[in-house]
Amino acid sequence: MGNQALRAGLTQLAQAAARTKEPYLSALYGRLAARRGKQHAIMAVAHSMMVSVFHMLTRQEPYHELGAHYFDERRRHYTVDRLAQRIERLGYRVHLEPVATTAA
Repeated sequence: MGNQALRAGLTQLAQAAARTKEPYLSALYGRLAARRGKQHAIMAVAHSMMVSVFHMLTRQEPYHELGAHYFDERRRHYTVDRLAQRIERLGYRVHLEPVATTAA
């Protein structure tokens, strides 16, 4: 069962995190809500928050924000291939080449 007060607090925090624009937890919520539904996604975000807190306390490290684009960057080539195939299924020919980025 667990601590009901902790569960309620984490659920409220997860709902607030899901409504933010940029952070990792919002991206996690968006990915999960599309597949599993909103309530399951909220509980998964709350679980992720609890795991993060546990690791921060046991390792005595500060929180490190992964960013909203973490999932896109994690496996970049899979994301590019999947999106190119999706465009081709819509009837377009796709030729992709990387853009050289300049450091500011």
